[in-house]
Parts: sequence; structure tokens; C-alpha cells
Amino acid sequence: ERLSSRNVRTRRRRPDIKELTSRMPSDQIASTLAELERPFDPEFDSTAALDRWRQASEAERAAMAGRIRPTDVLLATSMLQVGVDVPRLGLMVVSGQPKVGDLTLAEVDTSRRHDIMRNHTATHLLHAALHQVLGEHARQAGSLVAPDRLRFDFNHPEAMTPEQVERVERIVNDAVAADMEVLPKLRAREDAIAEGAMALFGEKYGETVRTITIKSPGYDMPIEEAVVHPSAAAEHEHKYSYELCGGTHLERTSDVGAFLIVSEGSAAAGVRRIEAVTGRGAYDLVARRFKMLKHAASLLKSSIEDVPFKVEALQDEVSDLKKELASLRTQSALSAFNAQLANVHIVRDVNVLALEISGANADTLRALADKFREKYPQNGAAVLATGSTVIAVVTDDVTKRGLKAGDLITGIGGRGGGRPNMAQGSLPDGGQVKEALGKVPKVLEEKLK
Repeated sequence: ERLSSRNVRTRRRRPDIKELTSRMPSDQIASTLAELERPFDPEFDSTAALDRWRQASEAERAAMAGRIRPTDVLLATSMLQVGVDVPRLGLMVVSGQPKVGDLTLAEVDTSRRHDIMRNHTATHLLHAALHQVLGEHARQAGSLVAPDRLRFDFNHPEAMTPEQVERVERIVNDAVAADMEVLPKLRAREDAIAEGAMALFGEKYGETVRTITIKSPGYDMPIEEAVVHPSAAAEHEHKYSYELCGGTHLERTSDVGAFLIVSEGSAAAGVRRIEAVTGRGAYDLVARRFKMLKHAASLLKSSIEDVPFKVEALQDEVSDLKKELASLRTQSALSAFNAQLANVHIVRDVNVLALEISGANADTLRALADKFREKYPQNGAAVLATGSTVIAVVTDDVTKRGLKAGDLITGIGGRGGGRPNMAQGSLPDGGQVKEALGKVPKVLEEKLK
């Protein structure tokens, strides 16, 4: 991370082109040599470039991982200038005073870069798998390739079923296990499109484009023809995936390691989004969830394999206990309600009951309201409450006198609605139930004709 002009000047030499390009893919050699030959721009503003670095967000800086250091391999003519001018390459001066002509080597964080390559190649495999499961309409509508995850947006009118998500994940992992070769190549745009290369809608491409081909292992070309015409063999290899892409990729799909879909959801109208992890991210996810599963098994005192059955048994037990508890609460409420049925108030010839039932629910209140109407089939009105839930009931002859069940709820400060002879609502303050119920006789006095 440190450059020392004093140290590197003693080792300055013009690079050996064979040494420089021996480990580079063939399609990158030409662009690299052209970059080295580009003249230095004396008006280049390195201060402005560094200001852009300082103003970048953490996420943007995270994408700028890398360093330059002294070496006797590469002559940095304009390379240092380009690195500072384009912050995404991750070059900035940490210390010292490097000059054009100093011998340096530009490096990237190889571990981080390989994680990005895994996620990018997996994105192409995912795209192909979606076409198999959903159809050709499931085309890319956006993506994010980060070191720790990938995100892929695609056109599809509805949510994927769990079975479809599982099938897509299986297809991608099968493609990973197939150890297919990933080939980058520069092609004429029209030729690539004519051969079926997928291009992003709305994306602008030059006359020459970079294609990424993932070769299918299912194609078996006659060996005699492959030996006589090796270039033709590569040209006519059956393609598992074929896209226009300028990004960094693996050399073989098996390097993805593993592919796990984390979520599938909506990104916009008619656009779905899949988020997934690969490689080390997939291992971390599996390890984290396996740890949680082992903890759950420990709490349930069962083996990992029996956790689903244990959970189902507990859910059934909880359901039965809830039913039993509800029955006991209903019996308790009914007992208290029966004791109050004889203590109704008479308001303008109407039997009125306003009662708070502790520990009940809406279903219990409705059952008690029916009990009230059985006891008072005529000239009856009742308001029953539990917490903030309130139910009002009136007999049909009372509704003909101008009083509806909903009037009783709104009259005591609540909100709700329903049929003329029964309504349900809520009170704004569950702690003031007794005060609200105390207003019931006055509401009847005002509403009854």
C-alpha cells in the first residue's frame, strides 16, 4: 500500500510483454496494451478525483477495493492516472509521492473479486433457470452483483410458487455441479445478437461487444471434426447461457460452490426479485441456520430430523389448549351473565342491560347477546363489552321505535356498525368501559320515540 519513488527508481525497466500477458485472458490483452500506450494527460486533475473518493459512500468505497505497490513487472505510464481518475478501480495515494514512470503493480482484492465472480456467474445461471421454469418472458430487469449476495429482477406477472423457487434453485445447483466452462469473447454486436445472445432491453452497446458463453456439457461434437476444426468446435458448442456482458466471471461454473435463494418477492408492478448467496455466503447462511436448527432441537429435546414433527405436535397441543381455555372462559362469562340477566333496568318500557364481561372475546359476546334475546324477545336492548370490543343488540320491536344497535355504540363514544338489531364496534379507551356503559340509559332516552 506504500509507494516509495526512491526504491522503485533503481529497478525501472520496460516490461516484458510475454511476462505481462502470460496470465491474462486473450480478450483483455489488446485493451491492456492500448491502455499502456495511451499518452499521459497533463491536465488530469488528481485532486478532483480524490475528492470524489472522499465524498463516496461506504458502499461505493467498498467497491473500490485494491492497491498499487512497487514492482519490477509493470511500467505505470498512464495506468496510475487512470486508476485515480476512475475511483471504481480503487486506486488512491495512501502515502508517498508516486510519479508517472514509477514501476508499480495494480492489484485487486482477489478474495473479494472471486466472491463477485461467483455471484455474477450464478446470476447468468439463474437467468437461464428462470427461462426453463417460467418461460422466455422472464428476462432480466435489473441486477446487483455484490461480494456477499446477488439480486436479480426479472419480468413476471405473479409471485413464484414455493415449488418453482425450489426448482430454480435445484437447476442452478445442477449447473454448478456440471462444471461447465465459462468463455468470454469479443464479437461484433450484430453477429452476437444473430446468434441468440441475450441483450438487456434499453441498454446501449457499441459495435463490438463482449459475450459470456456458458457451454452445456450435453453437446457431443464428433471428435474428428473437433480435431480438424478446433475453432469451429468452440464456435458451435451448445450454449447453456449466452449473454452480452462486460463483467467479471469465473472460468468454470463449479467455482460457484453452492447457490441458495434467500428470498423471492415483488420489486415493481410485473417485476419480481430474487436475492441469493453463493460460495462463502452460502456456507455462512447454511452454518447459521444449522446452528439455529440444532438449538431448536436442543430446546425440543429431539433430534434434528424430528424437529418438524415436534413442532407440529406442539402446535396441535397449543390449539387444543386454546380451545379448552376458550370454553372455560365462555362458561365463566355465561355464569356471570346469567346472574345479571335479572338485574336489567327499565327505560321507557325497554329492558336494558349494560355489562362488562372480563376475559371474553367477540365470539363470546355474540353468544351472550343471543342469550339476552332469548330471555327478552321483545322490548330488549343490551350493550356488552370486553376490553375495547363492544357489541350492541336490540329487539326488532325496538328498532321500529327508531333505535338501531349501531346508535347505542356511537352514543357511548364508540365506532362500529352492523345490522339494525346487532352491531359490533370498539371503544377508543378500553380503560373507560364502565363510564361508557353508564351512558347507555341516556342514549335510549334520547333515541326512543
